[in-house]
Amino acid sequence: MDNFENNEIKIANYLENKMSAAEELAFMQELDGDDELRKQYEEELLVRVLLGDTEASQEPHFAEEKAAPVIPMYRSYKMVAAAVLVILAGSIVFWAVERKGRPGAGGDDGNSSGIVKGTTRSVRPDSPVVVNSPVLPDSSGQIVKDNPKSNPKGATPNPKEDFLATGHATAADTLYKEFYRVYSTRIPPAELAILYGEYQARNYQAVIEASVSDYLTGVSERRNHSLEQYIGLYKGLSYLAKDDPDDALQQFDKILQSSPKTGPVYYDGQWYSALARIREDELAKAADLIKDIPQSASPYAAKAAALQKKLKELLAR
Repeated sequence: MDNFENNEIKIANYLENKMSAAEELAFMQELDGDDELRKQYEEELLVRVLLGDTEASQEPHFAEEKAAPVIPMYRSYKMVAAAVLVILAGSIVFWAVERKGRPGAGGDDGNSSGIVKGTTRSVRPDSPVVVNSPVLPDSSGQIVKDNPKSNPKGATPNPKEDFLATGHATAADTLYKEFYRVYSTRIPPAELAILYGEYQARNYQAVIEASVSDYLTGVSERRNHSLEQYIGLYKGLSYLAKDDPDDALQQFDKILQSSPKTGPVYYDGQWYSALARIREDELAKAADLIKDIPQSASPYAAKAAALQKKLKELLAR
């Protein structure tokens, strides 16, 4: 087996959660020192992001399990599919722009004067057309050149729309795909075994809708507080799995504000909060969240160090 095929196996096993925690750490360290492996990994990661291959990162995995390697047999087909997808997206955008700039492209609406809608000048039907922003009156009757409804102030960028417009995934998309893994543990609190089982089974809505009071034992206030933290964690993780980072962050923020900073639920909330920030394309906030993790006792210390390096590079651009 040549080096390329060996790398393919390692990359597939990492992206599909078939490595133990120790193997993941060794792989990430190898990425830092092997330019050929890094290039091959980034190509495969980009293909999966472009094709929306998120199913692999949705599979729970445990550190004790070591699955047999799986060789990706259809990588060449996926590369072709990704290229076709990029070309198709670009063609659609070009066709829409070209059609918008063609006189009368909107259909026969009785406008035969040669005045292009949205402009204040006339043009010859056979001359080049430059389409300006729509000219609309505001509430005071004044003419404004931009329609605020078409691009509301403070609108949040949509990564899927960005992909259709540019033909490539955003840096945040790629980074999230690289570091996000479904949360897993073999020892959830005994009182929450059923709720955690719902999360494992991907019944995320059931976890989100679960009533906190149904899981509190009443044995002690301290125990109930701990259970509330874990319930909030499972709800946040479920929101994130449903691609709702905003609601996920609300749950994680509560954990970070009220949990002991050296406890396991705090470490979990801190890591997944950073990933939610990345999903929201808030890279600076994610960098601030993880700045102390590499030096802590967090089980995410090694991954946080690798993520910290990536974020530093992106934010320096």
